[in-house]
Amino acid sequence: LSYSVPTSYQAQYSDAARRKNRAKNIALSNARPVLSSTCLAHTSAVICGIDIHEASELKGLGAFATRFIKHGTYLGDYSGESMTLNEVRARFWNKRDPDAADLAWQASRQARNQGISGSYVFELQDGTFVCAEDGELSTWTRFMNHASSDYPECNVRPFHQSEKDGDVHR
Repeated sequence: LSYSVPTSYQAQYSDAARRKNRAKNIALSNARPVLSSTCLAHTSAVICGIDIHEASELKGLGAFATRFIKHGTYLGDYSGESMTLNEVRARFWNKRDPDAADLAWQASRQARNQGISGSYVFELQDGTFVCAEDGELSTWTRFMNHASSDYPECNVRPFHQSEKDGDVHR
């Protein structure tokens, strides 16, 4: 199961849970992600003619087109680390105590200066989750942001893609 690029969709969990845990998670990952020239987010951006750089001091990194993109162009998949509900509950929502695997995951993210805020976690229709916060495991689309409503031509629209019996359906 795969999805195209969402612009501002957030995972379907309560706003109260998100607010409660966001401050703790941001404190644990207060540095912006470091993207090596060989990480998936960077290499996929270069291939697509996208530059990832700081959008502003307050907003962090963003994706910027380096060439004209024709209306209706398929931009890419929002991809990242696949997670179960159980993992998301421990790693982002504080709904269960973390086990050894969760603690190792957190240590790995921190050692590589990758975030653990949960801001890039999306639930799929089958109940699994995609976390695109780690630049080593996600594509450039994780850095897409919306444009002002004054510029509707600059905003993208998501569409659903599924796979059945090896065939891709968009």
